[in-house]
Amino acid sequence: MNDTELLDLLPFFEGLSKEEDVYGVLQNLRGRGDALESHCGKTCHVTPLSSPGDRLPSECRQKKEKYPRSTVFDGKKNRQKTVPDLVQIMKGLVLSGYSPEHDVAGISDPFLQVRILRLLRILGHNNEGASDAMNDLLAQVATNTDSTKTVGNAVLYETVLTVLDIKSESGLRVLAVNILGRFLLNNDRNIRYIAMTSLQKIVGTDHNAVQRHRGTIVDCLKDQDASVKRRALELSLALVSATNVRSMMKELLIFLSSCPQELKSHAASGIFNAAERYAPSQRWHIDTILHVLTTAGGDVRDETVPNLIQLITNASELHCYTVHKLYRALLLDISTQSLVQVACWCIGEYGDLLLRGECQETEPVQVHAAPTLKEYYQ
Repeated sequence: MNDTELLDLLPFFEGLSKEEDVYGVLQNLRGRGDALESHCGKTCHVTPLSSPGDRLPSECRQKKEKYPRSTVFDGKKNRQKTVPDLVQIMKGLVLSGYSPEHDVAGISDPFLQVRILRLLRILGHNNEGASDAMNDLLAQVATNTDSTKTVGNAVLYETVLTVLDIKSESGLRVLAVNILGRFLLNNDRNIRYIAMTSLQKIVGTDHNAVQRHRGTIVDCLKDQDASVKRRALELSLALVSATNVRSMMKELLIFLSSCPQELKSHAASGIFNAAERYAPSQRWHIDTILHVLTTAGGDVRDETVPNLIQLITNASELHCYTVHKLYRALLLDISTQSLVQVACWCIGEYGDLLLRGECQETEPVQVHAAPTLKEYYQ
């Protein structure tokens, strides 16, 4: 008897070995997309209906990489048949009462729920019909699963990944982002890390939803774990916009002054890019870059100096203000190369404004030519 005939007879078999039989047949049929597609539905009703776990299609229990998406679920007809069955099984798990055989920390068969959610994510990817069929279920899982237990968080995380990977409704995506926001408040650093990693992936498409959790994300900059700090920095930089640039830059500059050495270069570059893109004024832009130079001047990129010089050149009304501010910065610290390079160029170009001692934008500094030259050439 060949494998195809065996699949035809499987619904009439009895015994606990049926699942293994199906798995063996599917292994033999691997690579034969036409045979798998024609018999995919037959394995969905192989096992008895004694428990929610027993109703799971045999192939759903295996890792998704065993049967690539393009091979097993390539047919639209099979997707339409499989998704409603999986939705009913999942609803049974979510709404079922306590079962000592399958319950883990108050969650009914969480391992099975995770497998079903992963398969639904494959089936719903770029498939609007399949996505619509599972939207209500995903909302139900997201609202009814206990998030106080680690096992519940595992189910919720898979739910979030599924919601974000299918063509889900906007309200459901906001719910998924809010779940990730709750993860940021978790005491487990690993949960906070994966939450920020997921938020980083969707900040471009769901920017407004992620913005609601900006305060929590900024608080993660103070985390003791270096990997969490790095993720929080990347996500914070991605959240900077024209409406919040002042408040976000204030937090990022505070972080820059105390962050680990290995993060200073990344933080400085991110601040420069955000300031260039969203600067509310030229003066604010210059002040921000000078603040970075005085805080982490040794960790900025080489192009920072010519870029700042170009910015100062274009801001003709701020020449007096800038040359006075740079001179004050040199009096406090002359060891930072990038700062010294910009200051020397600026003093060379606009030294006459410094010698006049007149500046409306800031308190003027009384400077005499001879002591100044002596200071730089000693």
